[in-house]
Amino acid sequence: MTATAGFGVVIHAGSVAIGDTGVLNVSGTEGVLLSGMPRNGDEKYNNLFSVTGNGRFSADCSNYNIKVGAINADGFPKDSEGNTGPRAVINLSADYWPENCEPRVNGTAIDL
Repeated sequence: MTATAGFGVVIHAGSVAIGDTGVLNVSGTEGVLLSGMPRNGDEKYNNLFSVTGNGRFSADCSNYNIKVGAINADGFPKDSEGNTGPRAVINLSADYWPENCEPRVNGTAIDL
């Protein structure tokens, strides 16, 4: 699937999972905005964006490619030291991460 928007969010969803044969290409001002999935317990923001197997994702957006928004950042998963763990939210294999790219917490959002 190819999605493009001249302004605003290209895709707004609770979560996005690209499977073994899936392809997602996005371009525009803002890319994929994720708002979380209601689940039992404290896992609303776990694994919101994933690519598995031979699935493919590419993005060329000026403000962000993937962003997870929350009302309160306390809902994001924590690492073993109690810090917000953005990679638990945006779950991509190592070959999807450019050398200079790291998901980061930005107020009440995690963006890439």
